[in-house]
Amino acid sequence: WTQDPTLSAANIFNPSANPVEPTIYYLEVSDPSGCKNRDSIIIYTKTFICEEPYIFVPNTFTPNNDGLNDILYVRGNVITELYFVVYNRWGELVFESHDPNIGWDGSYGNSGRDCQIGTYTWILKVKSLYDQDVKEITGHVNLIK
Repeated sequence: WTQDPTLSAANIFNPSANPVEPTIYYLEVSDPSGCKNRDSIIIYTKTFICEEPYIFVPNTFTPNNDGLNDILYVRGNVITELYFVVYNRWGELVFESHDPNIGWDGSYGNSGRDCQIGTYTWILKVKSLYDQDVKEITGHVNLIK
C-alpha cells in the first residue's frame, strides 16, 4: 500500500483504513520473479448519525404476484437483529423471520396456502447499532389483492 496516514500499516495485506473524506488507496504487488502490478480503490465516507433507528413496516401490501408490493418487509437503518412475526385475527402465527431480507408473502406459514384478505397484527423485536436493548414494536397490516 502507498503510505497514507489513514492506514494502520502500509506493508500488510489487510490494513485498517480510517479516512475522514473520500480517499484513493493504491496497492502495488510483485511476484517472486519481479513482475509488478498496481491497482487502486476509492473509499467513500458517510457521516455516522447517532439517532434512534428508522423502522418502517408498511400498513398495506398486495401479494397478488404482479411484482408490486407482493412481499411485506421490515425496513430500517442500522438494524442489527430482528424478530418479526405476523398473526391472523384468531391469533394464529402465519409468519416469522429473523432475517430482514425475508419478508411475508401473504401465505400461511410453510403451507404455501394464501391467507385471506384482511387485517393482520405484527410484532417486531429489534436491536440497533445504537442501542443493544431489544425494542418491541407492534402494528397492523392490511392484506389486499
